[in-house]
Amino acid sequence: MRFPSAAVWTAIFTGVLTIFTVLMYFVAKSSGETNRNSQRAYVSYAGTGLGARMVQGQPIASSPWTGQQIFLSFANSGDTPARKAVIRTNVQDWPEDLPEGYDFPLDPKKVEAVIGPKANYATEMVIDKEKLDQNAHAKGRIFIWGDVMYRDIFPDDPARLSESCIEITYLTVGWVNPPADKSLATDIDAPNTQLVGFQSNACKQHNCYDKDCKDYDDRVKDMQ
Repeated sequence: MRFPSAAVWTAIFTGVLTIFTVLMYFVAKSSGETNRNSQRAYVSYAGTGLGARMVQGQPIASSPWTGQQIFLSFANSGDTPARKAVIRTNVQDWPEDLPEGYDFPLDPKKVEAVIGPKANYATEMVIDKEKLDQNAHAKGRIFIWGDVMYRDIFPDDPARLSESCIEITYLTVGWVNPPADKSLATDIDAPNTQLVGFQSNACKQHNCYDKDCKDYDDRVKDMQ
């Protein structure tokens, strides 16, 4: 009985070693991708808040007000920074729900930022009183959306995108200086009232991440 020659054993060993090396490469690559995905920046919409009431003239308490400042907050839930972030927002009143396929135009104003790991970043907009008035009287709806384009720390990764859209509802009105007869100042139209709160619902469209967003290619051009 003849045993395989040394050359044959060498060939077999080399083949097994090659297969083992290839398998180890794919294991290492998969592990590296998993580790990178667990560390990279993930930016998403984190809520809204009320800012200053916009007024004309003095004194402020009795002046006609013209709009309401709203803050949109975005959070990075990742373990590394979101770099070169570009934030753009917009607000639109609409008689009914936004139509299917709406293109969600963005305000030309851009906010550039770096959002640290586990950190929030807020940007502001002003909603005209007329829009709020229509909403308060059930004659219109208000939609707010914001897009964040950013890079993570890994140089070979594609540009990142986070899109969000909400509808604000159930406006709550308070008083700056309550009159003796409070029935005279319960409407959002009154000069001595102010918006003190609202609820929000997610829109049916424009809530997505990265290449799941239909307009990904157009939106990330903002980063060029």
